Amino acid sequence: MSEKIYISWEQFFKDSKELSQKIKDMNLDIKGIVCITRGGLAPTSVVSSELNIRKIETFSIKTYSDSMDRESSYEILSTPIEAIKDKGLGWIIIDELVDTGNTAEYILEQLPLAKFFVLYSKIPNHKSITKYIRDFDKSIWLCFPWELEV
Repeated sequence: MSEKIYISWEQFFKDSKELSQKIKDMNLDIKGIVCITRGGLAPTSVVSSELNIRKIETFSIKTYSDSMDRESSYEILSTPIEAIKDKGLGWIIIDELVDTGNTAEYILEQLPLAKFFVLYSKIPNHKSITKYIRDFDKSIWLCFPWELEV
């Protein structure tokens, strides 16, 4: 069984604020945020508040992977219509985790001019990621605060 790491709300908030600062330091001309639901909802809330960005679209996607050959298929539940029209130009994408990188690559095919920001990566320096806060080994199972039973 994989090692589990539990991310607290406090750590998640701290990392989201740090990501906000990294984005701010890039001096981007940002039209809005594309939030990858569901995991991207919490960091998007913090980033949008810290950077005073009110335009938020969502990309809701369900990923199905064949673990044998890493092939993925996607069920699109909602798309960021305005961001797609712009091919992502001026948009930033926020998610909580890049695990295999497949979903990130698919999203960037739809939004090739967007910048992709993520809190955590199991693939450090993955080509899809503009900036991230912390990396973890692929064998680690991350447990997020909203997944914990009280």
